[in-house]
Amino acid sequence: MDVFTFIIIVTAIGCSVPLLKTWVEGRQTGKLDHQLVDELRRELGGLRERVEVLEEIATDQKHQLRRDIAALGD
Repeated sequence: MDVFTFIIIVTAIGCSVPLLKTWVEGRQTGKLDHQLVDELRRELGGLRERVEVLEEIATDQKHQLRRDIAALGD
């Protein structure tokens, strides 16, 4: 084996290790993003339910009657 071939092989291995480490960390980060997406979906579902309840309250006939009576008083 030639000295220059040895230097090229050692340099290639030395450069590959940090690239491999970055690649592995990126894959782990991707898994965390899936967990975050699932958490945000659950939170969004809860918020949608709350908005539905608020819409029912706002469109309730008793609530509308109170607004009409209050408008008459003004």
